[in-house]
Amino acid sequence: MRVHYGLIASGNEVMKSATDRDALNKLFKNKVLCIEMEAARVMTSCPCIVIRGICDYAGSHKNKDWQ
Repeated sequence: MRVHYGLIASGNEVMKSATDRDALNKLFKNKVLCIEMEAARVMTSCPCIVIRGICDYAGSHKNKDWQ
């Protein structure tokens, strides 16, 4: 197991494009560790800290086997 600390991007839909993922990371000076969707709605209604497990690479090869 590895623990990484850093910037987690948040969105409201699944990221399936490696190009979009890389552009987002470049926008934030290569500091985005992952992109999550589930906490996006919660964070608008109550302050929280997001702790996530990463289960896919956010690319065109995304599938349920990774999860």
